[in-house]
Amino acid sequence: MIRFERHHKYWPKKNYVNGKISRVFRNLPCNIELITHEAHSEIHANDQETIGGKPAHTFMSQQIADCFTRGCTKSNCKIAVGKQDIEPKEK
Repeated sequence: MIRFERHHKYWPKKNYVNGKISRVFRNLPCNIELITHEAHSEIHANDQETIGGKPAHTFMSQQIADCFTRGCTKSNCKIAVGKQDIEPKEK
């Protein structure tokens, strides 16, 4: 039997627990994917965190606003389809 798990595209969780914007952004439907347990284990075994680091607060806020304005679905989300306008990183 294949076991599936939720994978958050932005991790580790400890980077997103302080502040409502970070928590909401990490848990947007477009930032979560269903993958096999084996694939999930492999991702987390090879990397320490999301490649590129945590997005800037302004980027996260804008993505949340976009999702709530249009309705957050994977098909219309800039993040999900790889069409981010900008993605500044926190320092």
